[in-house]
Amino acid sequence: MRFAGLLFVLCLAVAQADILHLHNGRTLEGQIVQRTPTEITLRMNYGRMKVRVDQVREIERRLRPELELAERYREIDPSDPAALERLSLWASRRGLGREASDLMDHARGIRLERKLEAIQGSRRVQDWLEVYTWGRVNDVSETVLSSLLETAQGIDPDDRGLQAVLAAREEQARANARRQAEVERRRDEPTFKMPDARDRFVRSNFIPVVDQIEDESLSGRDRIQRIASGGGLRVRAPQPREAGAAEGPDARIRELEERLETQERKVAEQGERVSEQEAEIDRLRRLRSRVRRRGAKVPGGPELLRAKPLPPAPAEPAAPTGKPTVFR
Repeated sequence: MRFAGLLFVLCLAVAQADILHLHNGRTLEGQIVQRTPTEITLRMNYGRMKVRVDQVREIERRLRPELELAERYREIDPSDPAALERLSLWASRRGLGREASDLMDHARGIRLERKLEAIQGSRRVQDWLEVYTWGRVNDVSETVLSSLLETAQGIDPDDRGLQAVLAAREEQARANARRQAEVERRRDEPTFKMPDARDRFVRSNFIPVVDQIEDESLSGRDRIQRIASGGGLRVRAPQPREAGAAEGPDARIRELEERLETQERKVAEQGERVSEQEAEIDRLRRLRSRVRRRGAKVPGGPELLRAKPLPPAPAEPAAPTGKPTVFR
């Protein structure tokens, strides 16, 4: 029973929680189990604690939240869903989340029972669909929702509203299945993928160069911002300038911007070169695969990958003539 947790609380005897207000502003909540002229023993959730009497400014006694909830439950009509919902809100504000959930479920169950009693024996599909819609909004179990739709199908399976609800329900089921399959697929995927030859090549050749250029670009941007803000400049010796060159902060900013554009252009060119190298690696890999598969000469391939020509066949021995061989 979903309301068993609250019924267990109702079986407890009403007790009080002792709150000790200390002189330093702290408060301790528990139950006083022993008190002497010099100290107070307080039983708390994590154990017992002894406090000196001269540290306590005031002792307050109040009901514990669980027991106060039990007292409030005795004062309401348990068959009134609105009262149960108000009590559930009160419990949630005091940290009693499980009891608040039980109260809210109990209130929804009462409302559902009354709605089912109101449409019992009805031959209108719309009545059952209204209860179904209310159940979806209020988190009614799928078993109850399926039962409502089955009853509506038994009345008029060709009803347009019912057909629309069934189609939407099937689409939702397919979406849930796809989502679950995606979750399982991602769960089965390895968290780390070993880099192949291409990844190792790119990482070892391209990334260090890009990192260096990006660091230079960031440094250039910082210098531009310092110059534009008018502060943080370092004094340096005058530098010779070309004839007709502009002077001042604006000229320096333009100069740094041009250098920054040059560095960004280098990054783009480096990326293009890496792309060309990747394409060449792919071409060589495909060519090597073709040579290994066919065992023949491939037109246009590199010389190292071409099949070597076969050696000339040995000459056949001459036929005997019947004359003796003379050695001189």
